[in-house]
Amino acid sequence: MKTVTPPAGVGFPYVVQWGDTVYGIARRFGLPPDAIVQANNLANPNFIRAGQVLIIPTLPPPPPGPITYVVQPGDNLYRISLKFKVPIEAIIAINRIINPWYIRAGQILIIPTGVPPVPPPVRSYVVQPGDTVWGIAAMFRVTPWAIISLNNLVNPNLIFVGQTLLIP
Repeated sequence: MKTVTPPAGVGFPYVVQWGDTVYGIARRFGLPPDAIVQANNLANPNFIRAGQVLIIPTLPPPPPGPITYVVQPGDNLYRISLKFKVPIEAIIAINRIINPWYIRAGQILIIPTGVPPVPPPVRSYVVQPGDTVWGIAAMFRVTPWAIISLNNLVNPNLIFVGQTLLIP
């Protein structure tokens, strides 16, 4: 069995398990299969065996500052946040998304990376007769979800006149 020793800081060892494939291992670690093939000088990526030690390369850190992402069919903010390991709230805030349940394929989103975005200043609002969380959110151009979570509202339909809400 060939032993692969990576240069310092290049990756970490992984012992191939029965049934593993280069593609499956790459997917598990969020890498393109070619990265594993190149890091291990595999002549035939279809021929790996249980017990073999592969080096899983580490990817370079993401560039500082936000990146852009084009929403794909079937995407939602939850999936996008998992993909980029960014809180949904950060994506909502930086894109000023009013309705987090509605994003469309082809829409371009800014994805914050590195340092979390600086949250906008918090304001307060006193609930008036006829107000709803959704109406207040529209008035301040924030998401209802942002108001609900900032104020720990268990039931957003139960707000009352005179109640002070924090607005992100």
